[in-house]
Amino acid sequence: MLRKRVQEKAWKDFVHWCAKRGLNAIPANPWTVAAYARWCEPRRRYPVIAKGVKVIARMHLLNCLHSPDSHPTVRRTLRQIEVRAESKGLRTDLFRVEDF
Repeated sequence: MLRKRVQEKAWKDFVHWCAKRGLNAIPANPWTVAAYARWCEPRRRYPVIAKGVKVIARMHLLNCLHSPDSHPTVRRTLRQIEVRAESKGLRTDLFRVEDF
């Protein structure tokens, strides 16, 4: 029961965040999910952010939509958040220079 409430809260938080910015929560653009994860970074620990992204993915799959969590932008964003969390806040580049 607790797990379900946590998942519902994670989804509602994402929907609310999207609504405040005029973005679609479902189907969510991968850039939206990546931006949400970055917004969460100073507010939540990495495991909570990663679980939140999994909840977003699950909601997409339940609605027969492509899951945005498999997109390279979302994966790279989560990895960089994880690296920063492991390095205790030392900043690293989110994207490689050669990507632009």
